[in-house]
Amino acid sequence: MTWTDPTTRSVGDLITSSIWNTDLVDNLLYLHGGLPGARVYNTANISIPNVTETTLTFNAERYDTNAIHDITVNPSRLTCVTPGIYTFFGHIKWAANTADSYLLIRLNGATVIAVDNHAAVNGNRGMSIQTVYQLVAADFVELRCYQSSGGAQNVLAS
Repeated sequence: MTWTDPTTRSVGDLITSSIWNTDLVDNLLYLHGGLPGARVYNTANISIPNVTETTLTFNAERYDTNAIHDITVNPSRLTCVTPGIYTFFGHIKWAANTADSYLLIRLNGATVIAVDNHAAVNGNRGMSIQTVYQLVAADFVELRCYQSSGGAQNVLAS
C-alpha cells in the first residue's frame, strides 16, 4: 500500500465511496500500520577482525513489512522499496572488547550517514546508533563496525 495525495475538492463536489476510500481510508491505513519497516538480527556471534571495518549480516527477522530485507541475498542490506523518509536504529554488543571501536550506517555501500565512536572500555559494551534519512527506491543501508583490540572480537548474537 502506498500514500495517495488527496485531490482538492470544491463545494458541491460529490464524494463517492471510491474517492473516500482512496483519499482517506487507504491513507489512514498507510499511516497506521502500513508503513514500510523491518527489524533484523543475527542468531550467532559475528567475529570482527582487528582494524578491519566489517559489514554485519542478519540471518533472522522479527518483521519485514515491505520486502526490505532478504536473509539469503545480501543479508547485510535493508533495501528501500517504497521511497520516503526512514528512521534507522542499530545496536551491537561487543564481547569483552577493550579497544577503540565505532559503529556506522552506510548508504549504498559508500556514504556514511551516521557514526558513533567509542574509546576503549573494559568488559562487554553495547553501542547504539540512529539517524533519519530520505531514501529512493533501490537505496540500501548497512550496519558496519570496527575495533582495534589487537585480535578478533565478537559482536554478540541478539
